[in-house]
Amino acid sequence: MLASWLRMKYPQHFQGALAASAPILWFEGAIDPNAYTMVVSDVIKKHGGQTCYDALSYGFFDMTNMINDPSKYDKLNEIWKPCTNFSKSSDI
Repeated sequence: MLASWLRMKYPQHFQGALAASAPILWFEGAIDPNAYTMVVSDVIKKHGGQTCYDALSYGFFDMTNMINDPSKYDKLNEIWKPCTNFSKSSDI
């Protein structure tokens, strides 16, 4: 993103820039912050159906709620198998 931004901001100093999938216009007010989520949601619904979309949606909701419950950290460690076990919400 930095390469693209520098090229846009200072074109007189940069002949070119390499940026792979850089969201160069992803600045506050330039694009809806939920745009990516909406596009991905539409693709999931189109290819997986409403049931698949609902399962993923509920799964993320449940996982988010587990972050706030330290008694669930063991379950998250079992599911995700992180290199270092989750022991506080900021780890997750």
